[in-house]
Amino acid sequence: MDSFQITTSPLLRQFATRLDPQTIQVTTKLGVATIIRADFDPVSFPADEDLQEDFLRDLINRANPGALELLNQSLGKCLGDQAKAIRQVLGSGTSETGRD
Repeated sequence: MDSFQITTSPLLRQFATRLDPQTIQVTTKLGVATIIRADFDPVSFPADEDLQEDFLRDLINRANPGALELLNQSLGKCLGDQAKAIRQVLGSGTSETGRD
């Protein structure tokens, strides 16, 4: 199981985890609380980076209604960091240490 974490802020962390070949799970934690968790088929993740945040926004809206409003001030950074973590898990990201 491959996993990658990005720290968006001291209390906000983004995770992408490959659960199996057909499933990637994105998770957002605020402190120790999980506020977003959503699964998808990696084939559906857009290769075009310009489309990745919209993909994640739609995925999160379906899986966790209301979560985006909760994160409104940090939403853009959260989605960008989730997309980076997914690219790492898929092997298409640039070399990073796991922290931004």
